[in-house]
Amino acid sequence: MLLIVRKFFSIPADKPELALAQFSAFQRQVPLMYLMLVANTVALSLTHAGLAPWQLTVGAPSILYLLCGYRLVGWVVRRKQVVTAEAAIARLRGTLRFTVVLGVGFTAWAFSLYGYGGDLEKGHVAFYMAITIIGCIFCLMHLRASAVLLVFIVLGPYVVFFASTGVEVFQMIAVNVLLVSAALLFILQIYYTDFANLIASRKEIQAQQQEAQRLSEENLRLANLDSLTGLHNRRWFVTALERRLAAAESASERLAIGMIDLDGFKPVNDAYGHGVGDKVLIEIGRRLSLAAEREGLEIARLGGDEFGFILHNPASDEAAVDAAARLIADVKQPLDLPELTVRVGGSSGVTIFPDHCRSAEEAFEHADYALYHAKLTRRGAVILFTQALATEIAYRSLVEQEIKRADLDREFHLAFQPLWCESGRRTYGFEVLARWDSPVLGPVRPDVFIPVAERCGMIGALTLSIFSRALKAASAWPDDVLLSFNLSIKDIEAPQILEGLLEILARSGFDPHRLVFELTETAVMQKLQIAAGNIRRLRDLGIGVALDDFGVGQSNLGQIHRLPVSALKIDRSFIADICESTVSCNIIRTLNDLARNLDCACIIEGVETQEQAAVLKALGLTLFQGYFFGRPMSEAAALDRLQSEYASSHAA
Repeated sequence: MLLIVRKFFSIPADKPELALAQFSAFQRQVPLMYLMLVANTVALSLTHAGLAPWQLTVGAPSILYLLCGYRLVGWVVRRKQVVTAEAAIARLRGTLRFTVVLGVGFTAWAFSLYGYGGDLEKGHVAFYMAITIIGCIFCLMHLRASAVLLVFIVLGPYVVFFASTGVEVFQMIAVNVLLVSAALLFILQIYYTDFANLIASRKEIQAQQQEAQRLSEENLRLANLDSLTGLHNRRWFVTALERRLAAAESASERLAIGMIDLDGFKPVNDAYGHGVGDKVLIEIGRRLSLAAEREGLEIARLGGDEFGFILHNPASDEAAVDAAARLIADVKQPLDLPELTVRVGGSSGVTIFPDHCRSAEEAFEHADYALYHAKLTRRGAVILFTQALATEIAYRSLVEQEIKRADLDREFHLAFQPLWCESGRRTYGFEVLARWDSPVLGPVRPDVFIPVAERCGMIGALTLSIFSRALKAASAWPDDVLLSFNLSIKDIEAPQILEGLLEILARSGFDPHRLVFELTETAVMQKLQIAAGNIRRLRDLGIGVALDDFGVGQSNLGQIHRLPVSALKIDRSFIADICESTVSCNIIRTLNDLARNLDCACIIEGVETQEQAAVLKALGLTLFQGYFFGRPMSEAAALDRLQSEYASSHAA
């Protein structure tokens, strides 16, 4: 029982949140309590002035005033201070102890005045003690122990004293005050319990909020992390790049922003499966992470086999390029996997802020363009974005603007390059080529406008426009002459474009068996599954499919075997030195045997001289394309060529 009472009249140290909340609420109310005590005491002193000795009307109250004033000033001065839970508990315990002092002091003083004056003065003493105890209960509602302790100190003696006076009015007042105080204590207990529960629930809510915050931060961390390699991901890189650029601009510093794309990763991934491919990426990610620490740069996996890095304040452009080159050197080292040892390479594009880019968007664009240029011209190297590349980007931007508003049917015209059959000594088909004469830019090369059209989403509209006119032109040819038409990988992977091509073909009435679609080997390998399915669909319709630029892509025999192509077009790079190189002759002979084994036609591209043609014929090749057999020509010239050949064959 004693422990329960002791616990009830104590300030627990195991509930710091409750103590802080009590202290915060109490420090707003306690000044009012001291002001009330002083005001009530002054009033009682004045009514007894001249009736009681000055020691009771002035001396004793002054001591009480000083005590109240001292506590009041202390609470007001320290009101805005930041208080810890330990300090709050200490202050509340001090208040609890001081409650005993004030309760005893004010009660004793009030009783000492009862013997002076008449009934009105005695009634004022009873009123003073009753109203003061009730007011203190309200002011101490957030400090239950002090309120209850004060009631016991004051109310017990109060009831006993006035009940023993023999005056019925005072006796009823004592009973009344007792009942009111009991009711107030009951209300106080309910309020305190609700208050404590509220603080506890708030603590629980705060704990839940902290857990939610922790989970949110963890989710944010995971959202910015590449789950495979453990590097930062593209989302993090974009955000970090914007922040780093802003900081570099404020500090007048430079940044190097670079991209790395793996060379030869796709053949490994396709040949050995995604499991091996993932292991390659994990090891590359580990190497780049270690290199990033060594070089003092930040790195992220942007997606697939592409990575990005940020180098802070490089000493020079050459230093940035050298850092990227060291990353590439780390990538090129052999990877010893449990299954096998593989090698991949890497190419990189780098741009410098603020020399060649002013925003995150420009940094991405310029680094990506430098990377594209590296893979196109110097695979395995690091290319720094320069003003020359900036000029090319500006030109390609103009090309993009103009192609978007071009009148495709009017500005683009067709050229037809002959496909020659040596065994029949005749032109057995034409490859249709698109040519663009822009009214603003003049003639634009296909190797410029086709990639731009692919990137800006115009390739589908251009393909459909060219195809429709090519079919119309080919309809005037003899029934045994083929039309060979180039498709972008964007065409073959987009269902709406493929459907549009087949719809145009159906409306034209052109024989599908006279049509050949050409796809580059590299493009097919990029979207192998989609391409393979659509190639089968085209072949089922009787349409031929030729694999263009064969020999320089990333396919292997297993992949080629799964592609139902009708022809392999051997890239011109194998023909350049065929008259001098035995190796080139052997390669061509091997590729011709491969085509024969796959039941495909073998077409040699880029034949430009009579000597090349003679060597190829001696190797058993019969199907050719190149300037020696005919340059690209107009629709009318193509028709004239066919008619001339027809007339010559019948004359013979």
